[in-house]
Amino acid sequence: MLIILEGADGVGTTTQAALLFKHLLHSYPNTRPVLTAEPSSTPVGHLIRSLLKDAASFSAVEMAALFFVDRKAHFRDIIRPALEKDHWVICDRNWQSSLVYQGLIASLEDTNFVKLLNQQFAIPDSVCYILDVPVAETARRRRARGTHPEAYETDAIQEKVLAAYRRVPEHDPTAVLLSCANKSAVAVHQELVAHLEPFLIA
Repeated sequence: MLIILEGADGVGTTTQAALLFKHLLHSYPNTRPVLTAEPSSTPVGHLIRSLLKDAASFSAVEMAALFFVDRKAHFRDIIRPALEKDHWVICDRNWQSSLVYQGLIASLEDTNFVKLLNQQFAIPDSVCYILDVPVAETARRRRARGTHPEAYETDAIQEKVLAAYRRVPEHDPTAVLLSCANKSAVAVHQELVAHLEPFLIA
């Protein structure tokens, strides 16, 4: 089972992925969870993280291609081997991020290109939870980090990103939109666990 956490910058995907990993590890040890993220820890993943500080210098197609190379290695080296051994894999972002950032907020042509490029990663035994949080709330969280904002982290772009994430279920049948406005991390975690319950008892 592959569980993907997605959403605009600042929604809390990293926090929720970590909480879910701990929950499965302690409450459902038979899932043998694996926690991972994108960009990955590969050399290409590290390159992408550095480029995100100035992603505006690159076209959507160029960024999509870099993410594809990183994702292909990520699936080959971490995700698919774990799934083949019946581990549950929790991934902080995956191909849906490319669909949004290099596709839906760019153009229809770029969206089709990103979908075609990433179709091999859209596996059936998976679920993608999209955490939906208003931009005003995520902006406060991003400012609280005290870090230099990345190229995509302006309120204007994040409004487009939020709208695009709300369209992801149109392109990904595994996507589930969760309204997380004004909810604590614990409350969101409990909602995620409730959604996962049918998979856990199957």
